[in-house]
Amino acid sequence: TRGLLTTSETNSALADQAATCLMDNSEMLEEYFSIAIEKDDLGRIMLKGLPVLLEGHCPQPHGLALFLLRLATEVDWSEERLCFHGVCRELGAYYSQLPSDNEALESFIRHTLFPAISTLTVPPTVLEEEGCFQSVTKLSKLFRVFERC
Repeated sequence: TRGLLTTSETNSALADQAATCLMDNSEMLEEYFSIAIEKDDLGRIMLKGLPVLLEGHCPQPHGLALFLLRLATEVDWSEERLCFHGVCRELGAYYSQLPSDNEALESFIRHTLFPAISTLTVPPTVLEEEGCFQSVTKLSKLFRVFERC
């Protein structure tokens, strides 16, 4: 059957188109999102860096190919606002993938996620004033209380 592409040829063509799209937008991706895409000495398009969205959290490596494909195909590159929204959406989807191993997941939640929520959450002033957010206590204060006992 002449003229038809095999699956591997189709996948290769799609990967090339996606890589070209990301390379065409690489300056903006690096400047605003710390996604570094460059050509190597042989002219191959390479991913050189991803942003650190949460210190101590590395997204799941098995999701990288799908993230890059979706970044190239699901983002509307024609309008700035839609583009930024799309890149943020895809970054969020990729970085929200958590470890499937229960022990690794528990460690991530305990040692990375909860401390980050505790120190990095800054509620809007209006919600604080309305009592939507209220600090109950701090772990350091609890330790002082228990030390006295």
